[in-house]
Amino acid sequence: MVNLGFGDVSEEKRTLLLDKIEGVCLFHGATQVDIVAHSMGGNSAFAALFIKECSTLDNGNLTFTGPKQLNSKIRKVVTLALPTTKEELTWLREANSTDQVYNVVAKYDVLMGHKPCGFDRDNSLKRADVSCGHIGIVYQPQVPDIVHHMLASSATPTTTIIRK
Repeated sequence: MVNLGFGDVSEEKRTLLLDKIEGVCLFHGATQVDIVAHSMGGNSAFAALFIKECSTLDNGNLTFTGPKQLNSKIRKVVTLALPTTKEELTWLREANSTDQVYNVVAKYDVLMGHKPCGFDRDNSLKRADVSCGHIGIVYQPQVPDIVHHMLASSATPTTTIIRK
């Protein structure tokens, strides 16, 4: 568990998360981790997907300074109440992977209603819609099963970090 606090994504928060990932891999002898993140934690997780050498965070916005390269220590990111946009999906395609990101979308989310999910509604392997609001998503009894299904879509064993 990593508590990144409130506020925008920053290099400091990304570094904290990357250090935790490195520590978990070393402690457990794992080569990769899965991240489950709620809300702004999803932004930090998404920023951590890309290596620092190709990206920077400016006022909470991820920008690229070179060809997009993925962090090999992150196997999958599942976001709760933070949809992945079409622009973010384009970035993943440019890095040759859209297999790493999954969204559990809160249907009645007034905080994220402005941010449409880039995954099609019929793409049940990458997106699940849950009838709740932004905070309520963490209390929905079906969400752990949805997350498990998304993480289990590959047989690769990993260590999971849960971020609320």
